[in-house]
Amino acid sequence: MYSGKPRDIDVVVVIDNLRNIHEKAFLEATLAKSLMKELRKQVDILVFDEESFKENLKPGTVLSGLILGHKILYDKIGVSRELVKLFNELAKENYVYIKRRTWNLSKIAKVKTKYKHK
Repeated sequence: MYSGKPRDIDVVVVIDNLRNIHEKAFLEATLAKSLMKELRKQVDILVFDEESFKENLKPGTVLSGLILGHKILYDKIGVSRELVKLFNELAKENYVYIKRRTWNLSKIAKVKTKYKHK
């Protein structure tokens, strides 16, 4: 049964550039370990460079799940603006996310984008 309480925290980190996949993996592991110790909760970290972040701003990519809820802690590159574009595109499509329960991301996007523009 789904309790409605998140079991983990997902953190997206966007940095200027990544030298290689090893640097990405190192940053994800190091940040996750540090945050789990501090928060005492499972933490999943996704590190992107700006280019790969922008490539993932399409419906159906891992970033589509941000429609379920997100908080931007620091935004130097216009993440908020880019997410609005993603969510508007997501509202036009038909995407479903399944993890312990089924989420109709497109319907959620339609409701949230309609509400935000009023």
